[in-house]
Amino acid sequence: MTESQAKVPSDRELLDRLGRIAETIDPVPDEVIEMGRAALGMRDLEAQLLREVDLGGGELAAVRHTATSSRLLFFEFDDLAVDLEVVAEGPLARVLGVVTDPAGVPGRSVTIESVGASHTAEVDPSGRFMVRWLPTGLVRLRLDAVGHPSLVTKWFELG
Repeated sequence: MTESQAKVPSDRELLDRLGRIAETIDPVPDEVIEMGRAALGMRDLEAQLLREVDLGGGELAAVRHTATSSRLLFFEFDDLAVDLEVVAEGPLARVLGVVTDPAGVPGRSVTIESVGASHTAEVDPSGRFMVRWLPTGLVRLRLDAVGHPSLVTKWFELG
């Protein structure tokens, strides 16, 4: 049998073979698989995206040297705005925020979602909220109100 007569593998066969080689040489860590499954499980196709607004100078400089870091994040959806101060101290963080809503929708709640947990706080009548004792890492903010679509931010780093 000449080389030209040898069976040429299909694309599917080549991809399967490459997949087996990759699994052997560089397997995907279990934590990455778990995070991917959790992120897909948290998707909400009905939610609207709050877009991040870059006003510059998001890092807040400490007056004295401390292990605490703080930064500001700003998000908008139409006329609604969410302003956040993210304060990280060691392995924990807190989020202080203000929701500015010209429509004045009552009964809003904020949930900080991470891969492994979620923490919810009520938004007070003046639009303020605080979520404490958050582990640092990737999170997103979800803003909910009965009868209105959920609003979510992109994933961002606490810490």
